[in-house]
Amino acid sequence: MQDKLIIFLHTYDAERPDWVVLNADNVFRYNVRHGNPADLTDAAQDKEVIVIVPAEDVLITSVSLPKMNRSRLAQALPFALEEKLIGDVDTLHFAQGETQADGSLPVAVVSKEKMQAWVSLLQSWNILADALIPSTLALSAEEGAWSVAVNGMAIVRSGLYQGFACDKDNLKEMLEIALEASESKPELIRIHNYSTHAVSETLNLKIPVKEDFNETDQLYADLAKNAGKLPAINLLQAEYRTKKSRYPKMQKIWKATFYLAMSWVILLFFYPTISYLILKHKVNSIESQIEQIYKHNFPQSSSMVAPKLRMEEKLRSFTSQAGDNKLFSLLGYIGKAMLEKPSIKIKRFDFKNNQLTLELMTASSEDFAAFTDYLSRQGLNIKQQNATMQGARINGIVVVE
Repeated sequence: MQDKLIIFLHTYDAERPDWVVLNADNVFRYNVRHGNPADLTDAAQDKEVIVIVPAEDVLITSVSLPKMNRSRLAQALPFALEEKLIGDVDTLHFAQGETQADGSLPVAVVSKEKMQAWVSLLQSWNILADALIPSTLALSAEEGAWSVAVNGMAIVRSGLYQGFACDKDNLKEMLEIALEASESKPELIRIHNYSTHAVSETLNLKIPVKEDFNETDQLYADLAKNAGKLPAINLLQAEYRTKKSRYPKMQKIWKATFYLAMSWVILLFFYPTISYLILKHKVNSIESQIEQIYKHNFPQSSSMVAPKLRMEEKLRSFTSQAGDNKLFSLLGYIGKAMLEKPSIKIKRFDFKNNQLTLELMTASSEDFAAFTDYLSRQGLNIKQQNATMQGARINGIVVVE
């Protein structure tokens, strides 16, 4: 088995990564190294390369769809998840996990802009990665327990293919939301704290909480040990998929001669016949799959009539029934409004009866009014309950629905 090079990319300082090398027995070759990526090119030689990217840049969700092959599933995913997402699906990259026992399919969603930035950065270091995984899915996965890592951010793994990231000041509220939405409540929430401030005493949850403290570098060591060992979703799919050459190293001239000779052989003798056989097999296989899927979804039909159109109509009907998540939709608009007015701070929020109640603090009444006006322009109903002046700041409560 190969040694593994684990690279950690950071949100605000991507060009200064951290990395570590583990041998085939998952034992560290050396301690975590920081900063200069010039050393990575040599470190990556003859190793499996796993890149761990920031959890806050990747949304992990799931969807239930009829059985279909992987390529058709990839085409259906953006439309099946469109109602859950704020951004344009054309700007997003969807990576599939393994179908679960209950029929659900885990999906990781990340912007294409982020994916291209990560891939380009690795290429500039002459790195060809085997896997890109979000740090959420590099946390430990313990049966009956949720894992939380706290450093600059809070990262939560709430299942094999479930988790999220948030600001650690909002950890209590986000855990309460996740626990309320979860069908399977954990018996324990285990907090691995890599900062200097305790967080468990501020949570006050109904679930038991156990917190341990570690050095900052231990976070990377813990994530590295789990990378490649625990279930995860590799973001390098579709157009971002990479394939490393398994040929032995050869001199450039011999390698070029080998490829040239093989190309002539294929062109002169095998290409027409092989192409015909491959295409014929593919066509037969695809037609058979289409017929099976069609009969499964329309058992009363005696023959196939416009299969693509009928399946698209059924898929649209299926996804429209799935509804949307009102809370996360509202939070999306709130996030965009806060980008417009960075002086707005949320002290508390509560979601009940499809209404989001926000307790806000802002530097001026103009910013407060601009914040609510922006939400109103998005078609939301805004009700201001009260507003008070504390020094130079405004405190107010608004209800958004």
